[in-house]
Amino acid sequence: MLRKPRRGWWVVPGGKVEATETWPEAVTREVWEETGLTVNGLTLRGVHRIRIEEQDGQMKDRLIAQFSALEATGQMLEECKEGKLDTIDLDNFASLPMDEGDRIMIQHALASVHRGQSEIYFGKFTYTLDHQLVSYQISPQLPIPTVTATE
Repeated sequence: MLRKPRRGWWVVPGGKVEATETWPEAVTREVWEETGLTVNGLTLRGVHRIRIEEQDGQMKDRLIAQFSALEATGQMLEECKEGKLDTIDLDNFASLPMDEGDRIMIQHALASVHRGQSEIYFGKFTYTLDHQLVSYQISPQLPIPTVTATE
């Protein structure tokens, strides 16, 4: 994961899809650019609409496609211009400082991977101007167990 300097929040590598790319191509490129790792065996795990209030009271919309990978190969970069890179122990995931919507999205994806299933989650997340999660909906709504490294 990547710890962004602005808020000190942990995020998964990602970014914008270029005009000539498919979503999987963008994931592969973004992960490589930010981490130095090459991901293989991508599976779509979530499609989420993000609405963030702006200064003028209008809402800015973003769409996030969330993927998991079967493997990552290569050598992780020692330095990254986006922030601090590190591997995260799943036992510590719940206590990491991060965007609460991101935490919910990642928990759903991890639970799906853990169960060996391929659910695709569809979510809508709404944030205030200072990026506090106001509300969210996600489906299918399934019980999300705490996934730890020892399971």
